[in-house]
Amino acid sequence: MHGTGEYAISDLAELFSVSRPTVYRTLASRIRDAC
Repeated sequence: MHGTGEYAISDLAELFSVSRPTVYRTLASRIRDAC
């Protein structure tokens, strides 16, 4: 979702009812796992 550019971090945090740091951690772990 974020990778498409349609959603900002704050949008995702609000959409999923989590904090922005949680979104950043999740994205970082997904990127790390993809390598």
